[in-house]
Amino acid sequence: WLLYYPLDKMTAKHTDTLITINQDDFALAKEKFKIANIHLMHGVGVDFNRLECDVKRQDIRSELGLCDDDFILLSIGELNKNKNNISILRAIHKLNNPKLKYLIAGNGPLKSYLEQEIAQMGLSEQVKFLGYTREIGRYHKAADVFCFVSHREGLGLAAIEAMYSGLPLITSNIRGINDYSAEGVTGFKAAPGDVDKLAESIDKLMKSPELRETMGDHNKKAALIYSNEEAKKALEKIYF
Repeated sequence: WLLYYPLDKMTAKHTDTLITINQDDFALAKEKFKIANIHLMHGVGVDFNRLECDVKRQDIRSELGLCDDDFILLSIGELNKNKNNISILRAIHKLNNPKLKYLIAGNGPLKSYLEQEIAQMGLSEQVKFLGYTREIGRYHKAADVFCFVSHREGLGLAAIEAMYSGLPLITSNIRGINDYSAEGVTGFKAAPGDVDKLAESIDKLMKSPELRETMGDHNKKAALIYSNEEAKKALEKIYF
C-alpha cells in the first residue's frame, strides 16, 4: 500500500482510462483519482476449462489415503504468511474432530513452520501437503469446502475456481475477496485471525450437507462472470 498507492496516484495524472478488478479499488479510484474513465472488471479472466477432469471423488480420496466419510477442507496457494493457513489449522485444532482433514496445495517459505505447528497441535494425521500442482480440479472433487483466509488479495482466483467447481467457501472478510464472498450465501467469512468464527463456520458446514449443496450450486453460477469469455467482452467494451 505504501509503495503502490502513491505511484498509482502519481501516474493517474497521466492516465486516460483506469481498469480496476475489485469494488474497493473502483470506489477508491472514483473518490481519489481525477481520471475521466474508470472501469470495474470482474477480475482478469479465469480459464475454467482447466478444472475439468473425469476422475471420481472416491478415487481421489482413496489415492490420498482419505475415507469417504472424512470432511475435507482444501486450500491452494503459496505457503506464505499472507495466505494465513495457520488460522485454519488453529480452527481445526479447536474443533478436535479426527474426521476433519485439511489438504494444502502449494509450496513456499512457511512450509517448515507450518509442519512444526501441525506437529505441536497433534494434527499430523489430519493435514496433508500436496505440493505444487496444476491438477486443481482433481482436488476440488475430493474436497467438501474451500478455505481462503488471506490477509490481503487483489481478488483471489483460487477461490473463484473453487466456486466454479461447486465448493462452498470459508474466506476472510477483506477487500477483493468481499467482491464474491457473501456471508451465508457463498459460505462463511471472518476476520483473518478470528479462529473462533472460522471454527464455527467449519462446524456449520460439516453438520449440514444440504447447506453445502445449496451454497455449492449458487457458487457454480456466480463464478461464471469471472470467466475468460466475460473478461474478453469487458475489455472489448473498454478498448473499442
